[in-house]
Amino acid sequence: MRHPHGCASELAERVREVLRRHGYADQVWTETSAEHPAGALAGRIDEDDTALVVACGGDGTVRACADVLAHTGIPLAVVPCGTGNLLAHNLRLPADPCAALEAALSGETTRIDVGRVSGDGSPPVRFTVMAGARFDAAMVADASERAKRRLGWGAYALSAARHLGDPRMRLSIRLDLGPVQERRARMVVIGNVGMSVLAGLPLGLSFSVTVLGAHLSRAVVEVYHLEPSTARAWDLLRWPVGVVLALLATSAVFRLSPRRTQPGYTWLAFGATVYLALWLLATWGLSLYVGAGGSFTTVYGPLSAFVALLLWSYLTSTALFLGLAFAAQLEAVRAGVTEPATPDPGV
Repeated sequence: MRHPHGCASELAERVREVLRRHGYADQVWTETSAEHPAGALAGRIDEDDTALVVACGGDGTVRACADVLAHTGIPLAVVPCGTGNLLAHNLRLPADPCAALEAALSGETTRIDVGRVSGDGSPPVRFTVMAGARFDAAMVADASERAKRRLGWGAYALSAARHLGDPRMRLSIRLDLGPVQERRARMVVIGNVGMSVLAGLPLGLSFSVTVLGAHLSRAVVEVYHLEPSTARAWDLLRWPVGVVLALLATSAVFRLSPRRTQPGYTWLAFGATVYLALWLLATWGLSLYVGAGGSFTTVYGPLSAFVALLLWSYLTSTALFLGLAFAAQLEAVRAGVTEPATPDPGV
């Protein structure tokens, strides 16, 4: 299975060569499309004796393939080459597509759980990473293929900016066999993989309470007629709460992201501290901008807010890679490694 944009012809040929080296000479390739995200996979596995399915694309392509292959016993190899590659990351596959395929073909077959969701009159479908409703679904749906090719993850940030003012929805939630709970929310996300919950959820909550905390507290006080002291208390507590949540997310990223068994937190602590300090500095700056900005409803207000959010995202990514670089260098020093494992591509 090949996504036509994520897996270009050159990469597809490299994937073919890796498959041939592992004994898969008889290959049938099919492309995905918006109308058929799993291509002709369902028909192929019904007609042929399929030994392996290789999904070359992002999480959408992998999800579509997993939906077809569930309960068939046919193994699925993931070649991460899409905008989002969260499942491959949670499976600790290498980021390079061909290296990920090599690892998949050289390792053992592992079973994973999948979720099942239905709604809006659509037939039930399975998901591998997460499923979202309202804001999350609108953000993903409105990110065009053209924007994703040009901006990568930035396409989702651009799409999210368009839906920041979407109204809340009414929910009926039942967890396991517990009672039904009625709620109102702008988004519901069901996570199926560890990193999306262990890192993404705390970091998202941390961003919300630090950047939007003051506005949220004032809105809660007005809606529920609470004492003004409640808002003042929250203004004092939101940064410590945000720091704790960010610390949880940072611990998950630095502990679980590297595709190896970590010797302990000691050698990661400095890099994690660098990232956390820089992230808090960037988030504090964005919080000051949001608190001081009063022109978001003017002609160029949404554009300025979007540019500020992109700048924050860029600084956050830079801080993360800098922290990981510190951690990797300290581990190399500890292990006595003085030369890089591969030549620096930038030299």
